Amino acid sequence: MQTERSVAIDLPQKLLVWEDDGDVFLTYNDLEFLAMRHGLDTADESLTGIADAIADLVAAIAGNE
Repeated sequence: MQTERSVAIDLPQKLLVWEDDGDVFLTYNDLEFLAMRHGLDTADESLTGIADAIADLVAAIAGNE
């Protein structure tokens, strides 16, 4: 948010867990998408760290640790 204020509209990062016909889905906006949307450097280390943490969280929720 310090680099580009508009990113605040998409933060904090959210995960949507939903079910359809017995299948459970987890949906979220990819950090690379958010970076491009707000004109941020996609190679920024802090974004990479956050993206990795979210991927780990999603894998843990899905049982794919």
